[in-house]
Formats: sequence, C-alpha cells, structure tokens
Amino acid sequence: GTGYCAGASLEMMEQIACETKFTDFGRWTPSWMGLATNQRMEQFMARFSSIKNFEELQTPLAIAATDINAGLPVYYYQKGPIGPALRASCAYPGLFVPIQHEGRTLVDGFLTALVPYEGLLLMGAEVVIAVYLEPGMHGEPRTFTDILSRSFTIIQRHADLEWRQYADVIIEPDVTPFVWDDFTKTPEMVRAGEEAAMKMLPAIRAAIEGKRKKAEE
Repeated sequence: GTGYCAGASLEMMEQIACETKFTDFGRWTPSWMGLATNQRMEQFMARFSSIKNFEELQTPLAIAATDINAGLPVYYYQKGPIGPALRASCAYPGLFVPIQHEGRTLVDGFLTALVPYEGLLLMGAEVVIAVYLEPGMHGEPRTFTDILSRSFTIIQRHADLEWRQYADVIIEPDVTPFVWDDFTKTPEMVRAGEEAAMKMLPAIRAAIEGKRKKAEE
C-alpha cells in the first residue's frame, strides 16, 4: 500500500515482491522483546520511492498500528514520517521487537484492527474496499514461530467481524495454501490476489456508481 501511494507502478511492486527475502526487511536479533528487528524496513521501502513523509504522498495513506500499553488502535496519516509507522504496522508480536514512536510502544495493527477500515473513514473515504486474508493451517507446529503464527491464526478465525458492515466491497483471495514466510510462493500469491480482485470488479464499479448517484441526489 505504501509503495502504491508513493507512486510505484504495479509492475515494479510485483517484481520487488517476488524478489524479496526475509533478510531484506528483518534481522534475527533475539531479545526479551522479540526474535528479530525490522529496522531494515525503511531501507527496503526506499526501493519503491524516496518519499519519507505522509504529506509527500501522491495518494492519501493511513497506516494502522496497536499501542501495546493502551491496547488501542493507532492510525498514522496526513503528516509525519512514514518509516516508523510502517515498521510498527509490521511488528508482529513475539517475532519483531515493538517500535517506540511518539511516546508509544507499537506493534502490528491487526491486534486491534483486523481489517483497518477506520483509517479510511478518518480520511473521508466514500467507498471502502476491504481485503480479508483467511490464513491457512498446515500440519503440526514444530517451532516457536509456528506456534506463534498458529495462535494468531486461531485468534483471527474467531475474531469479531464487525468490520464487514463498514465495507462496501470485500475481496477475499484464497491464501489458505500459503504460509506467511514462504517467499518462494509470492508469484502464486499475486495471482490469487488478482483473480479475487477481478471477480469483484463489477461490485466495485457498482459501489462507486451508487455513491456517485447518491451524491448527485
């Protein structure tokens, strides 16, 4: 999302995604707060664009994180540095060390915003197109990260799906055959996303046209 809003082409984003390895954005540094750090994330994003602040973006962007102390969602948009917010939004609890930013201790936004529609509403979006990824469960967990990932998968499957009532269209790619860290399957993941989006194009067009007509009334 950040790359797109910064003006990167779809072709560029797909190429970079297919070439990405964990070490491009993460580094194993076991500590009391996590197994790895994602400090390299900002350098990784520089491949897409040199833009560093929200106010420079060509397309408005909101990034969701979770304040681990308050247990509440935090949205970053309009102004300020993108890097810390992006790192926080990807700071998977237990795997990545939390991010310290603006007096908050931040982790992945999915803990408090499974599908972060509120960020769009805060920016005044008239049509909300949500993307929901139902994770798969493959075999018996054998490592700490397997247990961690499986635990959050179970939480997600039983989570409150209130967000669905705020989405005009929901795109649900079938990603159940994949695991989060299998970067060799990125091309197949991209195809799954494209197929799901194409199926929902009529609904997307109808939602946009419906909002346009309502505004003209």
